[in-house]
Amino acid sequence: GKKPRSGVLRGLRAIRATHPTGWTTYTWTPPKQRSVTVDLCVVRRRRRSRHGSRAFLYACGGVRMPARSVYRVYRTRFGIETSYRQMNQLRIRTTTRNPAVRRKIIEVAQKVPKAFQNASRAVVQGCRVWGRNRAIRQVYNANKRLLKRELEQMRKAGASRQTIAERAYKFRKDQRLFARDQMRRNGDGKLANKLEARDLKKYGNKDGPTFRHANEKAKEDLTKTLKREPTQSEVYDAVAESATRTDVLTNLKFLAF
Repeated sequence: GKKPRSGVLRGLRAIRATHPTGWTTYTWTPPKQRSVTVDLCVVRRRRRSRHGSRAFLYACGGVRMPARSVYRVYRTRFGIETSYRQMNQLRIRTTTRNPAVRRKIIEVAQKVPKAFQNASRAVVQGCRVWGRNRAIRQVYNANKRLLKRELEQMRKAGASRQTIAERAYKFRKDQRLFARDQMRRNGDGKLANKLEARDLKKYGNKDGPTFRHANEKAKEDLTKTLKREPTQSEVYDAVAESATRTDVLTNLKFLAF
């Protein structure tokens, strides 16, 4: 209501203007009726865009909890009203008087919004995880490009092919382990576990192939391609070259190029 002409605040106006966060009592006396006294909870919250604070008053009965807890509990009331409104919007209209049918209709109307909320939450969470994994993949690909430059510099410096192959293998393994650790930190431990299970089944090691296994695989592939027994230098070159490649399908999955 309007501010009193005298400028002196009384009753709820005085409590709202001056009382700090906490509890007090308020007595309401309607005309020609008996007075009613209630416990009054006062919660003051600072305004975000302006100076000062807002005061929230809650008339309570038999409540014993901190004032700010009352504020948090009362906020759930709006969620109850929203769910009740959604239930009425989704409820099937019927004229039947069968209580079992009417109860079933209400149960379905209550479950549909919850199912939609859970599905929406899962989609949003999936998009967030995908976005974080995409960033991990982009960093992985960028580091592979850096590896190519490093190997070229090692060749120009006269490093042996075995040294180059060992460096490329170690770099690739470190990047693989780092990427999986980041997946777990970002909440996608399932994908990291799936990749480790795949490597364990394929190589007998959850961290991927060993350097010896990488040499054997490169030698096998070169034998099929060249139709002859490759030299050890050619095997080392193949190991180094394979360490700089990235999987095309994985890049397409995360749109990381």
